[in-house]
Amino acid sequence: MVIRFSIVIPAYNYGAVVERAVRSACEQAGDDFEVIVIDDGSTDDTPQVLDRITQDFLTLKVIHQDNAGLAAVRNRGVKEARGDYLIFLDADDAFEANALAVFRAGAESHPDAGLLIAPTVSVFDDGRMVSGGSVHVAEVPQQRFLDYLYKRLSISNGAVAMHRRVFGLVSYNPALRQTEDIPVFAQCLANFEAVGLSEPTTRIYKHAGSMRHNADTALAVGLSLVDEVFNPERLPSEFQQYRAHYRARRALSVFRICKRAERYPEACDYFKLAWQADWKACLRKPEYLLKYLSCKIKA
Repeated sequence: MVIRFSIVIPAYNYGAVVERAVRSACEQAGDDFEVIVIDDGSTDDTPQVLDRITQDFLTLKVIHQDNAGLAAVRNRGVKEARGDYLIFLDADDAFEANALAVFRAGAESHPDAGLLIAPTVSVFDDGRMVSGGSVHVAEVPQQRFLDYLYKRLSISNGAVAMHRRVFGLVSYNPALRQTEDIPVFAQCLANFEAVGLSEPTTRIYKHAGSMRHNADTALAVGLSLVDEVFNPERLPSEFQQYRAHYRARRALSVFRICKRAERYPEACDYFKLAWQADWKACLRKPEYLLKYLSCKIKA
């Protein structure tokens, strides 16, 4: 049997929902795929849930390992996968019933593409479901790179099939405990052809996070994300011209998160970093300066 698609599901303490993700993957039509679940040292009942449902599906492989973080799990998934395309499905999300059929059609139509990017269906805590429209990807590498960094192009794990050849260039940095996928997607868009698809493949379950947790996460990553995105070994030299502006935009993002969490000293620090990187970006919206002055008073 030829394995064309490898679906990798990282799982850490998702015992309550991981079965939904696994079944949505294993129950796809066809015999050209495998499903690999990597339990990253879960301390809840995730291991027991996975071991139970392993008996139901021949296509399912479960790996248990000590906790190493999401980036390390993704890298292991790349090593374990046998397929031509890898799809990372989050343990709290789920495939649509025809997800692999959509990706198969995309791969047939665009065999040279490094990324096949599909729209998603957002599912909210109150039961609302919002379906995204067709994904439009620019033909010019610089444009699609910027569209992604500045959130004009959305890419969600589970809704993107990545050809194995991209991992000859990119990998996930274990030092980034969050946002580890942003540099990988950005560098793929810069270096490989990417194609947008029209049918949703994945249900993304939206959860409200605490502002304190969001601030802690943003501060832990800080501006190291910028260094990873613009790693000169993985990004053509002509893309380095965008570094300063992205550094400012990233600093402003952390500034806003800290302000919402009432972390005023940290908010002020990141506004200053944004100003140093590209003061014009700070004046793009007048309210940024007003918010900084408000934080300065409260710090």
